[in-house]
Amino acid sequence: MTSQLQKKKIKLTSSNYHSNEADIEYFSVSQFKSFVECEAKTMAKLNGVYTESPSTALFVGSYIHAAFESEEAFQSFTEQNKNII
Repeated sequence: MTSQLQKKKIKLTSSNYHSNEADIEYFSVSQFKSFVECEAKTMAKLNGVYTESPSTALFVGSYIHAAFESEEAFQSFTEQNKNII
């Protein structure tokens, strides 16, 4: 149990921010709301048993966010998603 308490949290980056690993390490407001809505579904997501299909609205929001963040962030986003755009 002591080793679990001393475990170092992962460092959040743009590449792991929306990952399951980050969701397990950090408890966000969105995750709290998800638990309120349906605990079983949220636990299934965290355990990798259930995945939701990506939403168009979230993708467009990420596109706009990257565009306003910086030229480098926008170029990176468009390169990573060139098959979707």
